[in-house]
Amino acid sequence: MITTSSAPAVCAQIVQHLVDQVGQWKVDQWFPQAAQLQYDEASQTLSLAVPSDFFARRIGRQFFEDVRVAAQQKLGPELELKIQVRPELFETTPTAGSAHPAVKAPENTQNTAGSSFVAASSVAPRLQRRPKPSLRHHLDDFIVGPSNELAFAAANAMVQDPHGSASPLFIYGGCGLGKTHLLQGITRQMREQAPEAQALYLTGETFTNEFLAAMRANKLDQFRRKMRRLDLLCIDDVHFIAGKQATQQEFLHSFDALDLGGGRIVMASDSHPKEIEQFKEVLISRCVRGMVAEVREPELETRTTIITALAKRRKILLNPAATQLVAARCIGSVREIEGTLTKLHAMATLTRHRSRNSSTHTGHTQEGMTENFRPSQGPTSGGGVIGPALVQQLFASHERTRSSRPVHVETITDVVCEQLAVERNQIHGPGRHRNVVLARAIIAHLARQLTSMSFPEIGRALKRSSHSSVIASTKRLKAQLNKGHTIMHPVSGQPTPLAEVTERCRLAVCRI
Repeated sequence: MITTSSAPAVCAQIVQHLVDQVGQWKVDQWFPQAAQLQYDEASQTLSLAVPSDFFARRIGRQFFEDVRVAAQQKLGPELELKIQVRPELFETTPTAGSAHPAVKAPENTQNTAGSSFVAASSVAPRLQRRPKPSLRHHLDDFIVGPSNELAFAAANAMVQDPHGSASPLFIYGGCGLGKTHLLQGITRQMREQAPEAQALYLTGETFTNEFLAAMRANKLDQFRRKMRRLDLLCIDDVHFIAGKQATQQEFLHSFDALDLGGGRIVMASDSHPKEIEQFKEVLISRCVRGMVAEVREPELETRTTIITALAKRRKILLNPAATQLVAARCIGSVREIEGTLTKLHAMATLTRHRSRNSSTHTGHTQEGMTENFRPSQGPTSGGGVIGPALVQQLFASHERTRSSRPVHVETITDVVCEQLAVERNQIHGPGRHRNVVLARAIIAHLARQLTSMSFPEIGRALKRSSHSSVIASTKRLKAQLNKGHTIMHPVSGQPTPLAEVTERCRLAVCRI
């Protein structure tokens, strides 16, 4: 059957009806790069051709009803509309930087049996090539625990839900707790699941810089097409745009365009959206409309798993006692754990070299070598197994580094009392309750680390009749720390390493 010349005109009129209904920019997102109209005059059947099942779901959900209404206005209510996956009509390799596959131009619009293909009334120009940022993280590598399981579940839902109902997703929490890992993991998995989908990860600073550069170069239309055609946009450190009125306004418009177009949006920040200063109310309302998930500091069990996984990845061997000691002392971010492992590996390498030199000159290894670093011939060990003595040596060097500003014993006392739920008058009184005795020992231990006070001065500050009791308590505490002693925490009621309790008190003092 030969197609009549009226078929292209019919399709063009339907496209124009669609433009009137949903707007030119929305039609330009998909036509003709990822959608083409086909009209069979004999059967009066209109079909929407797309390059893949992914686009069939996405465009079908977004455009099917609008196209059907526009077609019926032109061709009558009896018209039948269907979606067809026709990859041969589209280029399989997207053009550089284009948001969707480019249309494959037909050789002759009048020699196709029963169909003709038309573009939208205005075709958006293609974007210039831009390199995709390197994505180091994957969701499969993320260590899940009680502190982050909700955020991880929301991240998985973002890529697994075909309808995108989990969008927008806002993840917040302190530095180094896994927000970037989740955002990059979402982007990477989206690209692997649907290679034809356009998923972009960038920081709030990058968004701001690209927006300002587009304004200066008079290329705002190009910037907006790039952002608003995405299937997934992940913005890390979104708090960076706070206080930047023009950038926030542009991000708001991009947010709305993606949301209306069925795109998915993920954001991350150090704070809850309501706590970001100079963040527009309209942006806050859109952020809290979706899922808001917090990532907190990992608890002991999760930290242990993270340390084991990172050490294995870096080919560092830690014995169980060393692993537990690192987990008890590194109570902040995952970056702190990574830094500790890097230093341990360097110290182990230095110890190994010294041991070899000593063996060459004296015929035996250094004394205490088996406690610090046990030689090993394993191919992934890096030369040996790290023990707790080397870990203690590392943290001892940290403790010798005092704060750059003066620390008062009264400040230490207030912090320890708050951390252990002990009253100050109990510290200064004669009581011997185990929590009070522990609090006195930690105060004395931290005072020796963070101040220049002598034992007699610390004893007078704690209102002890003799400083010998202060010396005895600090020696006992140090021995318990070296043995990895665990206590029942006075506040949480959970078994907690004594090293973790002491470290939390030290960090709280240093933050003041």
